Amino acid sequence: MAQKKKTNTRKQSEKAAFIHMNKPLKERKPMAKLGESKEVTVKGVKYTLVHPGVRKVVQLQSSVAAGDGSINLDALYDGYMKHVIHSPKVDWSHWDEQGLKALQEVMNECDTFLTTEDEEQEPLQEQSKK
Repeated sequence: MAQKKKTNTRKQSEKAAFIHMNKPLKERKPMAKLGESKEVTVKGVKYTLVHPGVRKVVQLQSSVAAGDGSINLDALYDGYMKHVIHSPKVDWSHWDEQGLKALQEVMNECDTFLTTEDEEQEPLQEQSKK
């Protein structure tokens, strides 16, 4: 089987990866945001948000995107409850007690927390409004 011709972009990418992997561990940049946490208080309840890592965020974004470009907010909020809100552990019955406004406020905080690293990235909830 014939080998693919390497483009300049691919060569540069491979070179950068090689240089990065051969750096001592102390000099490597740690994974962006993985495990970073933030505390948010809404209606007297303190929520601890923990960043699940870039890969999990991308998987979550992919799983909630509909074919027409809209976002399934029910699935998005389920993902936030499962992977981002670490304490207290919440489910839909928690939001029945706290109310819709509290739900929206906490989910907006989750959305902002996950997307603040990239200023160009538009929060998922804003994408669903288009």
